[in-house]
Amino acid sequence: MAGQTEKSDEAFFAERGFGLKIGFGERPALIVIDMLKAFTDSDRMLGADLDEEIEAIRPLLEAAHERDIPVIFSTVIYEDDDLRDAGIWALKQKGVVTLKAGDDGVEVDSRLDFRPGDTLLVKKYASCFYGTDIVSRLMAHGVDTLIITGCTTSGCVRATAVDACQVGFRPMVVREAVGDRSQAAHDQSLFPNIEHFHWDKPSTSVTAVTAHLKPDVLNYSWRDFGVRVGIWRMMEVMERHGVKGTVALNSEVCGQYPRIVEAGNDLGWEWMGHGSTNSVLLNAQSEDEERALVGDIVSTIADGTGTAPKGWLGPALSESFNTPDILAANGIEYVCDWVNDEQPYAMTVKEGSLISVPYSIEINDIPAFLDRGLGAEEFYRMIVDQFDVLYEDGAATGRVMAICLHPFLIGHAFRAKYLDKALGYIRQRREVWVTRGGDINDWYRANYL
Repeated sequence: MAGQTEKSDEAFFAERGFGLKIGFGERPALIVIDMLKAFTDSDRMLGADLDEEIEAIRPLLEAAHERDIPVIFSTVIYEDDDLRDAGIWALKQKGVVTLKAGDDGVEVDSRLDFRPGDTLLVKKYASCFYGTDIVSRLMAHGVDTLIITGCTTSGCVRATAVDACQVGFRPMVVREAVGDRSQAAHDQSLFPNIEHFHWDKPSTSVTAVTAHLKPDVLNYSWRDFGVRVGIWRMMEVMERHGVKGTVALNSEVCGQYPRIVEAGNDLGWEWMGHGSTNSVLLNAQSEDEERALVGDIVSTIADGTGTAPKGWLGPALSESFNTPDILAANGIEYVCDWVNDEQPYAMTVKEGSLISVPYSIEINDIPAFLDRGLGAEEFYRMIVDQFDVLYEDGAATGRVMAICLHPFLIGHAFRAKYLDKALGYIRQRREVWVTRGGDINDWYRANYL
């Protein structure tokens, strides 16, 4: 039976073509999205420091002009005095007043080589494909690949890339040549927990009736659903919305379920340490025992996934007084055990450095479903309500929203339906950095340490 399950998992992913790359076509065009004075002047309402992105775009423009590759610049211009043609954007952003016709904010930044033969595409919303004639322009030039640069990564760049795919063009986003007014305007991270349980030891249970038995077939098999079925359903839902997970990974998973690790690598997921198994917590060991255990966990995950973990979440968020120092000494850069903030912060350790990246025991399917007895639709409502408030808070200061999930819970069909719905809701909003814990760690270190 196990062999049949592994075979079907392999066929499942091969069937859906995970890990494939679309590659370049034969005829590219270069698009520079909204690199306007209103966006590139950091003193303006909608502005940001995009100097590095401008420097990255300039050689691309030079190469495109030399090779007669079509170049498109986009701008945003509103004609109505009352901004009626801005629609809901006028309600969402006060800065749209700087994008009215006649304002110099709608002009392309003069540091970019905008030539008479280039196309100036006028739009009013995020995507360069919405309400414009870009498709006919690209088709007239025989274009099949769209090289995307500009701003903002979380808004207009992303919307344009998605729509390019939908109408049959190959989007190639140049990482160094796209930017945002604030990478931390609103950070969001999704944390699946992939865990291995010992069937002769107690752990998370759906019922206490059999929890004292050895073996406890009822609770063990309920948990085992997560690695046999639930994780694959989670992967499919998250991939549908372009969400990459930060996996709290028991190191024993690397040996027990290598196909899960392989699939996660194909999806670009991040692996952070999560103990050896959720059947063994960190707290009762001596300092030497804990140091050896953590070192073994880190090396096992590095060998099993191909990448040493940057992050750590203790099994059941368990720690000893020595844990932060031991983690830092083993190269761990961030820890998620401390659920006391909505922003990262530096922790005090004896050597190296360690930061806390927000995790959640509120937006978490174990407390929601098992402790509070909430239904899947209620959990969806919690996610959406949390997101809405943090999204508004993000206008003033960055916030991290963690959605903490376990495949043996959220992976059931009747719950996964509402995860799909929640991610769809989040992805409709702009200026949201949907990312991984390690990326938040890197951003915080680059800007605050």
